[in-house]
Parts: sequence; structure tokens; C-alpha cells
Amino acid sequence: MRFIKDLKGFSGCKVKLYSVNGDYLVRKISKSVDYNERLQKQMLKQKYFLEYLATDKILAQKIFNTSSINKLYFFEMEYIQGINLIEYI
Repeated sequence: MRFIKDLKGFSGCKVKLYSVNGDYLVRKISKSVDYNERLQKQMLKQKYFLEYLATDKILAQKIFNTSSINKLYFFEMEYIQGINLIEYI
């Protein structure tokens, strides 16, 4: 896994872009141990959205992996280049 760059988010969590065997993935890392549970809930909502609400025009990233580093929860997801939902609406 090779780090590419930091991405911008809204929650205060670290969001990083990586390259893995020519593909891209995004890792979102909790901003604190206290925030871990909230980030886990966010990941579960994203999985739900992908399974039940996503369409061919409104996408959500697939979740690849979840774990923790130094007690900070993170999840890794598919990188989708596009505009976010706020911009789309």
C-alpha cells in the first residue's frame, strides 16, 4: 500500500488516499478514541446505503476493511471519483 495524498472531509477524521496494486482506496481514521463508535456507525450507515439505497447515478463506496491503529478505528473503502451528495443536490 502506497500513500498518495490526504483528502478533505467534514468530520475532523483523517481521510487518506492510497494506491494498492494499481487501484485506489480511501482510509478514514477516527479523530479520537471517543469518536471510534461514531465512525463505526457511519461505516454501517454507508454499507446500508450501498446495499439498499444506491443507484447507478448515486453511489456509495464499498467497504473493504475495518481495523484500528493505536486504538483509533478506521475503515477502508473504494475510491470513487465524482461529486459528493451535497454538490449533486
